Amino acid sequence: METVVEGLSDDELAEEITTWAGRIAAGEARLLALIGEFDDRGAWGGPGLLSCANWLSWRLGMGRNAAPPTPTGNG
Repeated sequence: METVVEGLSDDELAEEITTWAGRIAAGEARLLALIGEFDDRGAWGGPGLLSCANWLSWRLGMGRNAAPPTPTGNG
C-alpha cells in the first residue's frame, strides 16, 4: 500500500526514511552476495563478455563505473 508522503507527520516521515534505508542496505548486501557467487562461478561468461562488470553493465544497465567491484576483485 502506497502512502502519500505529504500527509505524514515529521516523525512518521523520519521513520519511513530510516525503514527504507535499512531495506535498501539489506537489498544491496544481498545483491552483492549474489554478484559475488555469480562471478565466482563465471556464470557471466559468453560471446563478447569480458568480465562480470561487463555483464552487469549489459544486463542491469549499470555504467562500468557504477557496477560494484565483486568480492573476488575480478569485476
